[in-house]
Amino acid sequence: MDLSSHRTIAADYLAIAAGGAVGSLARHWIATALPPAPAAIPWATLIANLVGSFALGYVARAGILGRRQLLFVSVGVIASFTTFSTLAGEIAQRGADGYLSLAAGYAAATVVCGLLAAWAGAELAIRRAAGGADT
Repeated sequence: MDLSSHRTIAADYLAIAAGGAVGSLARHWIATALPPAPAAIPWATLIANLVGSFALGYVARAGILGRRQLLFVSVGVIASFTTFSTLAGEIAQRGADGYLSLAAGYAAATVVCGLLAAWAGAELAIRRAAGGADT
């Protein structure tokens, strides 16, 4: 591997790390602003995952970012902002606490709404690229 390849890889890692810092701080902010209650939907996680799904759907289809910018946004910001492990833990905890309907509803709503959000983001990107009047 030559020096320019090493520089490219290092720059990619820095872009991902910088994006990860931004996404992690945003995730911490929303978690602090909307702390979870044991017998309720964890709104911070749901919002983060839905916003992240929409954003990833958009940037994946928009084709407006260069390779390194896409790494910064998708692998860095969005991946650190969204959180599957927190989602899984919150569902398991609600189930263990006896809130089975809440746990199941939260899981189903997150998956269905996450898919819809990703689709909506991708659809918006497609319409914008086509110059659609609906944007």
